[in-house]
Amino acid sequence: MKVWTEDTGGSPPSRPWRGRILDREGRPVSETHVLFRGKGGPYTDPTQVFALETKTDSSGRFCFRQASGERGELRFAHPAYREQKLRLRFGDSERPIEVRLKRR
Repeated sequence: MKVWTEDTGGSPPSRPWRGRILDREGRPVSETHVLFRGKGGPYTDPTQVFALETKTDSSGRFCFRQASGERGELRFAHPAYREQKLRLRFGDSERPIEVRLKRR
């Protein structure tokens, strides 16, 4: 059994979830609110739910450096665009996520 202590970082290993938010024409959408909700994982209670949030930068990029879990959902919200959701599995974090938002 693996025990996580402060000497090992205090938490199970994680992979970053990275991505970029664009509009339909391919222009970056800055200041988009990005919410990551995850559930379970190899070192956690499978019913445990956690959430992380951030905003995109001027290039439309976001990153959750400490995200973990077996599966999760990303939610993207911006006042000028329709909210969009994306369901993910842990292996999906291998490649950057690109989302194109539609105007309201």
